[in-house]
Amino acid sequence: MAVPGEAELLCKIKNEENNIIFKVVEEKVTPILELDTCEKLEPITRVKTLKESECKDDIFEGLGCYKDYEYDIDLIENPKLEIKPSRRIPHAIRDEVKQELDRIVKLDVIKPETKFTPAVSPMVMVRQKGKIIICVDPSDVNKNN
Repeated sequence: MAVPGEAELLCKIKNEENNIIFKVVEEKVTPILELDTCEKLEPITRVKTLKESECKDDIFEGLGCYKDYEYDIDLIENPKLEIKPSRRIPHAIRDEVKQELDRIVKLDVIKPETKFTPAVSPMVMVRQKGKIIICVDPSDVNKNN
């Protein structure tokens, strides 16, 4: 995805001011925040331990998978979930996207879903530092919790 411009702006969130870099793209996409920005603004926190081996042994199994944990999202009563169509993948990067999907399936980061699900969030592709990064846009699901 081409980034024709960016701006660093001073933003005030929860009475705290932070400089945030906003990138301008030429496609109509839902805005997303980068990991560094999320950590700075603290809507998410990282699990940290003193030793990486402790972290993997005690909390995680494999690449970022919690041991014996299944996330149960709390939804509103009668949620309006949708199956969103796929976003277009530019022809020029289709092979790279396929290779990255195959790679993260092999690493057990994601699993192909063959059964019906009540919601499907669109996949978002971002090129960062020459690599394709695949994300999911859960905004429709988030509206229901």
